[in-house]
Amino acid sequence: MSASQVAGHSGGGGAASQSAAPQRAPQAAALQRAVASGSPVVVDELTTPTELTTALPDGRMRRELSTRPVRVQQGDQWVPVDTDLVAEGDWWVPTASAAQVRFSPGGSELMAQTRTASGEWVSESSKFGTLPAPVVQGDTATYPEVMPGVDLKLVATKTGMASIYVVKSAEAAKSSGLASLQIAVDGAELTSPDQGRVAATADDGSSLIAAQPLWWDSSGGGTYREPGEEAPPAPVSHRLAEDQLTMDVGSSVAQAETGSAKDLVYPLFVDPDWSTGMSDSWYTDAAYPNASYLTAGASDVLRVGNYAPYRSDMFFEFPLDLEGSDVLDAVLNTTQVATAACPPGWISSHYVTIFTPGYTWNQEQAWKQSGDMWWSGTIESKQGAGCGAGPTPLGWTMTDEVAAIVDTGAEWVHFGFTGEDGMSRKHFSRDATLIVEYNNPPDVPTDPRMISPAAVCGTAAVPAAVSATSVTVQVDQTDPDPGNVDTNFDLVKASKLNKVVQEHASGLLAQGPRSATFTGLTEGVTYAWRAIGSDWMADGVGYTPWCYFTVDTTSPPVPTVSTTASSFTVGAPVNVSLSGASDVAGYVYWVAPSKLTSPAPAVPVDGTVSTTVARPDCNGRVTANVRWACSAGATAVTVMPAPLDGLSTLWVSAYDKAGNQSAATGLALYSSVSNPAMAANVDAGHEWQSRR
Repeated sequence: MSASQVAGHSGGGGAASQSAAPQRAPQAAALQRAVASGSPVVVDELTTPTELTTALPDGRMRRELSTRPVRVQQGDQWVPVDTDLVAEGDWWVPTASAAQVRFSPGGSELMAQTRTASGEWVSESSKFGTLPAPVVQGDTATYPEVMPGVDLKLVATKTGMASIYVVKSAEAAKSSGLASLQIAVDGAELTSPDQGRVAATADDGSSLIAAQPLWWDSSGGGTYREPGEEAPPAPVSHRLAEDQLTMDVGSSVAQAETGSAKDLVYPLFVDPDWSTGMSDSWYTDAAYPNASYLTAGASDVLRVGNYAPYRSDMFFEFPLDLEGSDVLDAVLNTTQVATAACPPGWISSHYVTIFTPGYTWNQEQAWKQSGDMWWSGTIESKQGAGCGAGPTPLGWTMTDEVAAIVDTGAEWVHFGFTGEDGMSRKHFSRDATLIVEYNNPPDVPTDPRMISPAAVCGTAAVPAAVSATSVTVQVDQTDPDPGNVDTNFDLVKASKLNKVVQEHASGLLAQGPRSATFTGLTEGVTYAWRAIGSDWMADGVGYTPWCYFTVDTTSPPVPTVSTTASSFTVGAPVNVSLSGASDVAGYVYWVAPSKLTSPAPAVPVDGTVSTTVARPDCNGRVTANVRWACSAGATAVTVMPAPLDGLSTLWVSAYDKAGNQSAATGLALYSSVSNPAMAANVDAGHEWQSRR
């Protein structure tokens, strides 16, 4: 029996995937180094036994997802998985394994221990006496004659471990020991969560999931690792208690002998043990519809396709935490290890609804009939290698399917393979790799603004105004992959938003401010512009809002300045009405202690409005020589200046939203030269202060 570690996703398979958000920073840093160096850079922070993420010099990211561990971390280094056994203290352990297992040195009933994801050890002991010292060769520890005519082999695998009882004769198969072969488990409680599987739940709640016990014979060259002919391993009759698994090997063998015209070839191989680790490849078979083939002991083989009486479907599952990314390419790399039916038929690939890995044929068919399991149409069909060929790589293009799944936000993808005709039976390696090349599209640019002339973006209803026929605009551009981002600016006329009249691109640069200059603009026309990021593989996730502005380079006419006052007194304010053109934004005014003259004087420096910077705050503003008054277009504004002496003049200049400014115009704050403003009455106990 084989087991795999429960990893906590809805699919239920291997190592839990990493959420997308924390991945962005290390990916960005690696991508900057890759672009600068011209060489791929591995994102060390995202490396796991089954995942490898690499930044490429052209700005793409590549993620390689494996169905079984291919590397293990030792200290601060990642090394290839190496299952050869070495002595460590009193145990035999694999040289480099992604899942911790250890085998007995003999001398007690303790056989092996496996470790759950949380660090809890689950022990397995024999009920048939003290184990002898093992003979160790490569990945296998063989304990000879643990019962008469029976050897025990413990095998270190990529996903943890497998145990195989080698039954060397028919007499041994009929022994009372194999009629009730008992394995005791300590540190976990055994249950059967569903058909075809056994669960061992440790004291802290972490679990191991095992396929049910299986057996096969030596016919066709079968070994303790794999059956030699087309039949998959057969289930062993068994029962569970909380701390014990009991198998009836004898009755399972006898039933097979009765139902088959072929004689069994000894030795037989019985797999009743636990494996721990990550496994996301399995198959189902109609011949043994209640058997789970999730890990299948030391076997490296998946069966798929048809060859009477066998019919199998094959499955691979991968984490796919790429939400927000653009998938550019996706290939599932598999290896066909044998052709079991000749001439070779066709098998097809499909996207399949996610269920917990390791389900049985009967479960698969029931879910299909209920509509809970959905298979897509054929993605790709292949004949594979011809009869007699050795291991042959087969790649399956999955770009469109993976892209569609990523767009839904799903974190896992589940692929199924099935035979298309009666001679389609093939064997594949359990090791498969999904290689996804993707790109993180640039973010929406932020803070759209006009910097020359300076102005705040307007709306369609209230566009900004600029006094220039060349306008420079700016945004802030960010990208999950900084160092490789462009920004595109589009200019349109507000009356035709779907027709671009100018476009500019910043080129690929590090993230930050981006600018573009629109030239040759027409007086009086209202325009709109927006920006979007690009990394030359994909556009950004969206545009900025439209930024509206009107070109206005014409100064407003001098304002109309009037008063209803018929007499004036020095220091006494009078109501004066200011009005101008509809685009006037405000007025600058000051009082000079001199009579009205022509031409008007120049506007004081602190009252000069610039067309290149943002308009000043006009609300009650007072500077050294002038006062400011806001305007609402042509609506009159009232100010209250006071004469400074007998012959004083109020001077007023209007400016518009673009910063264009009129010449000054004057209003005498006296009735006539012969009838000046009356002097202030200083004898009344106070003195008038002049008001500009």
